[in-house]
Amino acid sequence: MFLSAAQARKLLASVRPRDLAGKTRKRVATELVADLDKIYARTKAADKELTELVKATGTGLLDLHGIGPSGAARLLVEVGDITRFPDRGHFASWTGTAPIDASSGDHIRHRLSRGGNRQINRALHVMAVVQLRNPTQGRVYFDRKKTTGKTSMEAMRCLKRRLSDLVYMTMLDDLVAAQKTGPAGQPGNDSVSSATGSQPQHRLFFAPYPRRAVLDGCSHCRPSRPVDEHDLFSLTIRLGNTVGSREDSKSLLPLLLERLVACNELDPGIVLSNLSREQWRTWLPVEQQAVEEYLDRLWRSLPTELPSRIEAVLDAAESLDAAALTGDGIDRFLAACNTLHGAAPDQHLALLVNGYGFADPHRKVTTAWLCREAIRDRLLTAFGRDHDSAWADDLASAYDILRWQPMAEQASVLLLKFVA
Repeated sequence: MFLSAAQARKLLASVRPRDLAGKTRKRVATELVADLDKIYARTKAADKELTELVKATGTGLLDLHGIGPSGAARLLVEVGDITRFPDRGHFASWTGTAPIDASSGDHIRHRLSRGGNRQINRALHVMAVVQLRNPTQGRVYFDRKKTTGKTSMEAMRCLKRRLSDLVYMTMLDDLVAAQKTGPAGQPGNDSVSSATGSQPQHRLFFAPYPRRAVLDGCSHCRPSRPVDEHDLFSLTIRLGNTVGSREDSKSLLPLLLERLVACNELDPGIVLSNLSREQWRTWLPVEQQAVEEYLDRLWRSLPTELPSRIEAVLDAAESLDAAALTGDGIDRFLAACNTLHGAAPDQHLALLVNGYGFADPHRKVTTAWLCREAIRDRLLTAFGRDHDSAWADDLASAYDILRWQPMAEQASVLLLKFVA
């Protein structure tokens, strides 16, 4: 049973203690009610501010039955760029609502997915429960699934999957509306390139290198090869080696970097090593700027999920290796990491620290970045936020490693002096 502050105050007013202990308990209870009043007031003000901020985004999530301001805010923050999910199936996998096949023989069944973003999964679960408690389309869908022989849990999983699709389509509609109406109500760019976040203005910098339909092959070992966008993986392996020229590499670069960010069909190591091989830092300044902005978008997208949705770069350690392949150092990747906050980026950071070789002399830049006080404070804050989660031990271990790292370095120096 939960009491509001007003109910608790009314209840206390009816109590007439006669002994000292009873009067003391009433006084303490009265003070707690006063504190509760203040908490209610702050909560109400925070809810009002959050509602105004979410409404200011123009999102249609608030129109969905079962999603309030906090749920909409959580979705907007955690999802970020909705176009990073190629379709609703990928989005459902990320939310943990895509069922996992557990069929055996002729018995067809699916089980609950334990993966995905659990915070978003929780928001969808609350949405489903609210819909079931009211005469909604969700309730009708749930009852229809029950009539087909599904259990209540199976019907709930089906409903959550459908709600995940609904949220995905709503956020896509928000994006289209934002593209059609730019800042201050001005018409925006509703082209496909803009809607997918591909930054089409930077393609203009590579316009002098038109994309050819067929790339010339090596005169000794390879025939000419058509540019097939459905098999870009094998093309990236051969591009600049056995097919194509430097101009072809430049003409295909925007497409390859966009696909690298938007889907999971290319190997970052192959694409980024092509940049290094082509010595992109010798290109025109506007071309270098375009590459930098594409790379910044890639670095910001990698740590937002754990594991990363790009199978070749699953964690921060592999992201560092990928950043090194560009031939431009890792400063841009570390700078992008400084701007990312949330459960997944903090988990990436903890895993990086726990598996990091601080004694490696070739990692001085990363070591200096990790040993900053800001990184330790970030891990401590993350542990306070996620202390009851499955990755709390990783956060605590990473914090302890960084906390004792300066002392370990001093001990190593003293030991070397003693041996010498």
